[in-house]
Amino acid sequence: MPYLSHNYRSPKKSRLRTLKEAGVFFGFSMLAIMLTLFILGWAAYALQSQAATGINQQLNYQGKLMTASGVQVANTNYNFRFRIYNASSGGTVLWTERWTATSTQITTVNGVFSAALGSINALSNGSIDWNSDSLYLQVDLDADNNGSWEESFATRKRLTSTPYAFNANQVNGFSATSTAAVADYNNAIETEGTGVPTEEATAIDLTAGFINNNYNTFTLNAAGLSWV
Repeated sequence: MPYLSHNYRSPKKSRLRTLKEAGVFFGFSMLAIMLTLFILGWAAYALQSQAATGINQQLNYQGKLMTASGVQVANTNYNFRFRIYNASSGGTVLWTERWTATSTQITTVNGVFSAALGSINALSNGSIDWNSDSLYLQVDLDADNNGSWEESFATRKRLTSTPYAFNANQVNGFSATSTAAVADYNNAIETEGTGVPTEEATAIDLTAGFINNNYNTFTLNAAGLSWV
């Protein structure tokens, strides 16, 4: 039986069909790029919206009110006064906040109450040195709401480590935005040798090393950077 050979060739695509296919490919590519940009933009917005603008500058205080016989007080509103002193007794009042009918009274539930100190009078008003370890909270109660503050809890509570997170917003007690404080607080970088005295560093000079018993200083001024 004779062998039949056939030469099959696919028909050529028309120019119009080629352009259509290229257009479809281009369209899908642009759609994929736009979708990717949308997802990235949404993710960036979500992350930005979750970023905190700063610490919550309030202190939570909780307690329980009971009568002299040990019975919890009735569920009602009370006047409270909170003060921060710089000593466990006597001392100076650094901050005061009153929770009264003219501001906001504190409500007890089964004798338990809670207050966010600093929500009425800001704790960050500059009157308190949060770089101190001698801060004490005094709590006073006006049980009959007549403004006499007849109940003053004798033992002041020393503020512990959590409130001192206020100092985390500063550098050793100096605000990072206070240029005067930064200029007055000399800083030296020890890179070699036995050390660099702080007097070798000034507001415009940065002591960079200790080489051959000589201090070497970078000086930055209007003329530029020089090495001494």
